[in-house]
Amino acid sequence: MVAKSLGNRFFYGWVCVGAAFLVLFAYQVHYTFGVYLEPLVNEFGWSRASTSAAYSLACGVSIPLGILWGKILDVYGPRIVFALSCFLGGLGLFLSGFISQLWQFYLTFGLLWGAGWSAFFLIPNSVVRRWFIKKAGLALGIAVCGIPLGWVVLFPLTAYLVDAVSIKGAFMSMGILIWLIGLVTAIVVKQSPEDIGLGPDGEVLEPLAEERVPSSPGFQEWEAGEAVRSRSFWMLWLVMFGLITVLSVVTVHGLAHCVQRGILREVAARIFGLMGLISILGRLGFGSLGDYLARKGMPPIHARRYMYTISGLLMGLGIIILSKVSGLGGLWAWAFVFGVGYGAHVPQTASITGDMFGRKNLGFIMTLLGTAPGLAGIAGPIFAGWIYDLTGSYGVALQVAVLICLLVMVFSLLIVPPRRLAREADEDYCRVES
Repeated sequence: MVAKSLGNRFFYGWVCVGAAFLVLFAYQVHYTFGVYLEPLVNEFGWSRASTSAAYSLACGVSIPLGILWGKILDVYGPRIVFALSCFLGGLGLFLSGFISQLWQFYLTFGLLWGAGWSAFFLIPNSVVRRWFIKKAGLALGIAVCGIPLGWVVLFPLTAYLVDAVSIKGAFMSMGILIWLIGLVTAIVVKQSPEDIGLGPDGEVLEPLAEERVPSSPGFQEWEAGEAVRSRSFWMLWLVMFGLITVLSVVTVHGLAHCVQRGILREVAARIFGLMGLISILGRLGFGSLGDYLARKGMPPIHARRYMYTISGLLMGLGIIILSKVSGLGGLWAWAFVFGVGYGAHVPQTASITGDMFGRKNLGFIMTLLGTAPGLAGIAGPIFAGWIYDLTGSYGVALQVAVLICLLVMVFSLLIVPPRRLAREADEDYCRVES
């Protein structure tokens, strides 16, 4: 097929971006766990490590179920994924309002919420990537702005509900919110532009004698098994694991660290929320920068990987600032540096995965990569909680987080075009896998 521009007509892909935006807003509910941590510890007398284990259990559940959601997406489309995942996630949160024992919390938050939440990040990103190629960075940058909006709204809202109503009221309210988001997104989302007779970016397809499926540059379509055997898949996996490990340490324990350093919990919660808003600068700025560098001739995979390098650098600097924070000035400095760095990497994953492996099996490949944040969500919070229970401080945990950021910078530079793409790439930029 040959593609022609849609002109000034509205492209339905932007509706799917909006649906992804809402699901990614819901995704952020998981990262408000730090708001619940101290109230749960105080009310039930649980240790920080055992309480944090519910968060980690949800991340662990997301590993196998995330892969399952990816297969369901590729076979049945996003509508059923959004509906089922939001139903399960909302049910887990709603029932968390009725727990009285730790095992019950593991069941409701760890298992049920984790089962639904496991579809809330990579699946909407995969949906957007199916609708866009040339504008993938911008479209994904807009979609993932749902996450910082979640930071801004959900952190202070959850803190307010916990303090003004109860832990029960906060969990039940969040559960109802997830159900509403699932209803709306399941109604409006569509699987791909081909379903409405268009190509990615809204291009009108006209048949030629030889038909090709629109894909990423080079029309390379990889099977999931091929992708997993490539070195670049694992370099990207390690980058994601490192960044999400650091993020999970901050989101689960950062608020408690600030309180320990003498900052009021309510004030710190507001700044944590605004950190998410600040991350929009990184999401839109570095998402668009990756597109710009690719348009100017840099191989897209290289353009995206440098965004990960910048992300690791800024997040590491942010952790150093957070470890020494003693007042609001330092906390605001952390929010800006860490927020921009955190935002820089978020739009890159779906873009670089599509660039390397194509669109055909993107959902499944993305969820295989999703095992990285799943394992990171297990390791980070439990490790930081264990360090605190052992030493009475988060200092060592934050030092390890800085080291992880340095490793992320190294691994990001080892992401290169897989062998099948390297044949068509500029030899000045590409280092073919051995």
